[in-house]
Amino acid sequence: MRGKTYRAECIVNHILDLGDVNHIKIDPLKLQKLLYISFGCCSYFMDREIFSDKIEAWKYGPVVPSIYYEFQRFGKKSINTGKKSNTTAKNRALIFDFFDDEKPLIASINPSDEELSLYLGYIFEGYKNLTSPQLVSLTHEKGTPWDNHYVRSKNVEIPKLEIKEYYRKFFSSK
Repeated sequence: MRGKTYRAECIVNHILDLGDVNHIKIDPLKLQKLLYISFGCCSYFMDREIFSDKIEAWKYGPVVPSIYYEFQRFGKKSINTGKKSNTTAKNRALIFDFFDDEKPLIASINPSDEELSLYLGYIFEGYKNLTSPQLVSLTHEKGTPWDNHYVRSKNVEIPKLEIKEYYRKFFSSK
């Protein structure tokens, strides 16, 4: 795999920024599905794991636990405002500097990572108008990595190579 591997917080903040620029509100469930789809598409098209966090099969589809816990306080409400000018530390994932945990930073991808930014934009464009329930349905389809690993009342990790292979097959059949 080539290119930098980020923490999931960096990718979700980019997705939230895309939502603001496109005036699309994103709730935590939609964010999880867009994050998962972004991971799958980038794994296949870029041959790159864009984030290192684990992905698990939960009741409502694939979930990155660290992101779930970061944004669970929003419940079913929108995380972002749909307006770029209202970006604050309150509606973005934060990371802490190891040497200065008094000063949290808004996580972000490197501005020079143009290829990733471009792919995330394409993926967002393709899925931005789907609702959270529609995205859940997509990830719940028969034969998806979620379908292969979901066990009621257990959060089973989904192997990242399986996600990449699923997206390879998905796009090869189009």
